[in-house]
Amino acid sequence: MVEYNFKKLSKMANNKGFKVVRIKGSHYQFLKDETGELVTIPNHGKQAIAKGTAQRILKALGY
Repeated sequence: MVEYNFKKLSKMANNKGFKVVRIKGSHYQFLKDETGELVTIPNHGKQAIAKGTAQRILKALGY
């Protein structure tokens, strides 16, 4: 599986119409206005996001 980091996942979220609505610590919350979907993506710099967490985020984004 491809390794995902915050930068890659946040770009994918923006491409799907999600916008940052809240930042708390190292976690960014993205909201899609049309549907009200909320997705949280952890930001730990260039460090890869855990495989299961990345899969959950991708599913929530619609990939």
